[in-house]
Amino acid sequence: MKYITYLLMAAGILFSGCSPCKTGCPAKEAVVQEKYYPAIISKDDSKGLYSKATLNFVYKDGKTKNLERDLSYQKDGSWRLVVTKDEINAEKDLKYINVFMPIMEAKKGEKGYFINTRNLLGTYKLDKTFVSSNGTNSYAFFGAKNPRATWSVILKGLNLETSMCAEANKGEYKVYPRIEVERMEGLPAYEDAVMDFYPLGSSSTYADMAKIYRKYQIDRGEVVPLKERIKGNPKLERLAKSIMLRIVHGAKPIPRDKKGRGIPTDYTPETELPMHLRCTFQEGTEAIKYLKEAGIDSSKLPLRAGIFGAEAWSENMRREIEKSLNIKAYDIYGLSEIAGPGVAYECSEQTGMHICEDFFYPEVVDPKTLQPLPDGQYGELVFTCIGKEALPLVRYRTRDITALSHDKCACGRTLVKMLKPKGRSDDMLIIRGVNVFPSQVEHVILSLGMEPNYQIVVDRINNLDVMTVKIEMSESMLSDSVRRVEDQENKLKAAMHDTLGISAKIKLVEPHSLPRSEGKAVRVIDNREI
Repeated sequence: MKYITYLLMAAGILFSGCSPCKTGCPAKEAVVQEKYYPAIISKDDSKGLYSKATLNFVYKDGKTKNLERDLSYQKDGSWRLVVTKDEINAEKDLKYINVFMPIMEAKKGEKGYFINTRNLLGTYKLDKTFVSSNGTNSYAFFGAKNPRATWSVILKGLNLETSMCAEANKGEYKVYPRIEVERMEGLPAYEDAVMDFYPLGSSSTYADMAKIYRKYQIDRGEVVPLKERIKGNPKLERLAKSIMLRIVHGAKPIPRDKKGRGIPTDYTPETELPMHLRCTFQEGTEAIKYLKEAGIDSSKLPLRAGIFGAEAWSENMRREIEKSLNIKAYDIYGLSEIAGPGVAYECSEQTGMHICEDFFYPEVVDPKTLQPLPDGQYGELVFTCIGKEALPLVRYRTRDITALSHDKCACGRTLVKMLKPKGRSDDMLIIRGVNVFPSQVEHVILSLGMEPNYQIVVDRINNLDVMTVKIEMSESMLSDSVRRVEDQENKLKAAMHDTLGISAKIKLVEPHSLPRSEGKAVRVIDNREI
C-alpha cells in the first residue's frame, strides 16, 4: 500500500459527484457538488455523528480531564472543531489533547481502514496496538472508514503539531487527532487548532479522502493544477510530459466505466489493482525467495510488470523472474551523475532501451582510443547532457559496455536504443589475455538452472592468473550426494570454458553464505598484484 501517496497526485481524475438533490435539501444549498469530487453527506444525515466531540486533556503528571465541545457546520459540508490558542496556553503542564468522536470508533474484525499521508494504511485486526504520525504530516489531512462512517479531516490550524493516532485496546479501536502540546517545547500555541471533518458516503474510498484535500488546496489558491500551470510555459509542458516524469511518478491504473468515469472501489486482495514492482534485480530475486519461504505463491500477487535498474541483469534472469512473478520485466538505465533513473527505458518490445535523446546525447566509443564506434559495435557508452545547467557534462564516460541501434523499433518510437550492457570497462577482467565479464559467468550459471548468487575471485599464483567462481547451492542440493555435487561442478567448469575460452575453478558453497548488498552487488574480488 505504499502507493497511497501517489493518489494525492491523481486525486482530481476520479469519481463523479452525488445524484441530484431534492428541492430544499440543505446540502444542495450549502455544498457545491463539483464533478469528479466525492459527495459529502448532508447536514441532517451527519449531525448525529459529527456535531459533538470530547476533548481529552492529558497532563504531564498523568492526570486527565474531559470537556464536551460542539462542532459548527460549514458551508463546504464539513463540521469544524476549534480549540483556541488561548485555551491551550491557559493549561499548565499540558502534554497533549486527544479529540474523540463517535465516528472514530471501530472493533476488531470490522471492515474498513485508516490512512495518513506518511504511507500508513491500517486495518482493524489487532487486540492491542498504538501508532502515531508524531505530528509530522506530509499533507495536513487523514481519514478513516468503518461500518458506521467514512470521514476525512483537514487540519487547518496547528497542523504541524497535530498527530493522527490509531489505538486498540482489547479489540476496541479509536482513530483520532491529537494536539501534541509537548512538541511545542514550552512555547505558547501560535494559532488556534482547527479541524474540519468531512462526512463521506459509504462508497467513498481513500482516494476520495485525498480529493477532498486537493479541492481545499485548489480553492484557497495553494495548489494550481499542472494542466493549468503548463499553459503558456512550453518548457514546463515539455518536462511534465517527458518519459522521466511519468516513470518517477508512476501510479496504479484507474478502473473506469463505459463513459470514462472512475469507479470508486474498496480494494480487497482479490480486487486489488495491478501493481508495478520497482527495485534492483537482486532485491526482486530475494523477494521471490522470501515469498517461497513464507509459502506464498508469488505468481498470484497483483503484479503485472517490474522495472529493474541499478545493476546489470541478463535475458536468462528476465525469463526466470517473469516466470516466477507472472510479470513482464523491463530494464531501465540511469546514472546518479546524470539524472538518476530514466535516462533510458525499455519498451514493450524488450529489445533494448530507448535513450531520451532530447536530454542526453549518446555515443559509443572505444574505451582505449575514445574514438566513436558505429552502430552494433560494442564499446563504452558516453553521454553529453543537453539539459543540465548547474553541472554540465560533456562526453561523460559511464564505463558501461554496450552498443547503439538506430533501427526502427516495432513500438513506433524513433529514439535510439542502447542494447543491454554486457559489463563495464572498469570491472572487465583480463585473465590470461582473455576479456571476461561477470555477465558471461552469470549466463552460464543460469543456463544450468542455478540461482545467480555467485562471486568471482581472481588470484595470481606463480605468475599465472587463476579464476575461482563460488556459486551458492540451492537448499535441495544440500541433500545430494557428494558425487552429484561434483558432477554439477564439472558441468559448470566445462560450460565456463566453452563460454569464456579459459578454464576456471568452480566451488559450490552453502546457501546464503556469500555476502549480499542492499544495492548493487559486488561480484568480483581481484587479488592480483601487478
